[in-house]
Amino acid sequence: MIIPRIEKECGHADFGWLQAQYTFSFGHYFDPDFTHYGALRVLNRETIAPKAACRAKTYPNIDIINLVLQGDAEFHDSEGNRIYQSENECLLLSPLHNISYSEHNINQEKPLIQLQLWINAYVEYFCLPPQKRKLVNNNALTLLASPNGSGNSLKIRQQTWISHIYLKTEQNMTLSLKGKNSYLYSITGIVKLENNIHKIAYINYSDGAFLMQEQKVKLTAQTDFRGILIYLN
Repeated sequence: MIIPRIEKECGHADFGWLQAQYTFSFGHYFDPDFTHYGALRVLNRETIAPKAACRAKTYPNIDIINLVLQGDAEFHDSEGNRIYQSENECLLLSPLHNISYSEHNINQEKPLIQLQLWINAYVEYFCLPPQKRKLVNNNALTLLASPNGSGNSLKIRQQTWISHIYLKTEQNMTLSLKGKNSYLYSITGIVKLENNIHKIAYINYSDGAFLMQEQKVKLTAQTDFRGILIYLN
C-alpha cells in the first residue's frame, strides 16, 4: 500500500529565525495519527536564519541523522565540543543523556537548510562517536546509514536502513524494500511511485509516502528528483 503524506497536511512552524516542516508530532505540533512510524520518530525539514541557533537541549534514546542541504552547520555540546557540517554532508549523532546539544547556522549570510531524522535507538547499545560522510548527488542510490555500517554507510543503533536517491528526469529504478514498512521523502522534484499491482501515486517537493507491506516499488522521476528512503524493520 502506498499512502502519500503531502506537505500541506504536515505540521509547520514559523518563528522568524526558524521555519520548519514536521512530518510527525514535534514541539507544539501534535497529531495523534502521526506520532511516529515504527522506529522513525522525527522527520523535520528546517530552515535556520544566518547566525541563528536552536537552544541547547538533551535528547531521548535516539540516533540523529542530519543532512545539510544548504549552508554550514555546527552542533555544540555542553562539554565544549563542536561538530561542523558542510553542504551535502550527512552526520550521525548519538546523543549522550547527560550532555546537552545545540544546533547553529554559522554562515553569516546564507540560511541553513537541513533534513533531520530521529531514529529510536536500542538502549543496550553504546553511543557511538559522531560519524560523517559526504554525499555525491550523481549516484542514483546511496546507502547513508545501516545497522552494520556496510558499504561505507554510517552505523545506526537500530534495524533501519536510510538511503539517498537521485534520479534525472524520466529516469526510473525499482526498489526492493528490505522491511515491512518504508517511508520515501522528496527533498526536491516530483516522482511517480508504482507497486506490483500497478497502483500509482505521485509525491512532490517536501511530500512523503508511507510504503506499507510493499516488496518492490518502481520510481519514475517526472523532474530531476532527490529523495530519502527509510527502510524500517
